[in-house]
Amino acid sequence: MKMYLKTLLTIFLCSLFIVKSNAQNGWPSIPFYDHIGLQSEETFKRAIFIASASYLIAELSSKELHKNYYQMRVAVLSSEEYTVVSESFGIEKRVRPWFALGAEFLNQQWIKDGFGGTGVGIVGFWRWYVFGKKKISPLFEFAPGTYYAMRKFPEGGSNFTFHLNTSLGVEYTLKSNDKLRLTYTQLHQSNNNLFSENPGIDLTGFTLTYLWRWVYHSEG
Repeated sequence: MKMYLKTLLTIFLCSLFIVKSNAQNGWPSIPFYDHIGLQSEETFKRAIFIASASYLIAELSSKELHKNYYQMRVAVLSSEEYTVVSESFGIEKRVRPWFALGAEFLNQQWIKDGFGGTGVGIVGFWRWYVFGKKKISPLFEFAPGTYYAMRKFPEGGSNFTFHLNTSLGVEYTLKSNDKLRLTYTQLHQSNNNLFSENPGIDLTGFTLTYLWRWVYHSEG
């Protein structure tokens, strides 16, 4: 438990540093985001297809130990107008060393010119690893979800939006086999024209995640 508390404190301090250093200048987009990013109904369908194919291949491949984790993460993202901070808690299933999936509950706050709001959501994710069995591995992640804000977000939009994340990063395995993950994330939020007003917003920044195991089991 002490380790978890120390990790939470570290995440909190990193978040404050990132918010301060980022100001409201915004971060650059993920390379080739317009081609690979999760940002529309079309790209969402494509991501589902890729994730489904990956899961099928993983399940049909050689049987290995499945690993299950709890995870908590904090994200600090910004655009030219907004700063967004979010905290999440969820579970992850490492289906194979190269592929993982899971879901989490999201609490997200936003700030603009000293005025802001908060909201909650549910987010799923699919993640691919380059060197899944190594201590350090690059990764790529899609994380689609839904979000409900107490005040309309972005301004002029709606309370309900789709919460679409694309991330590039790296994961480090600790001696305890718990994991730390740092990713560069681009978030697109809009209501996909479900309502008359749909301004949409894109934010970029950093996400820090801590994972710890909760059960192991092998199939077959």
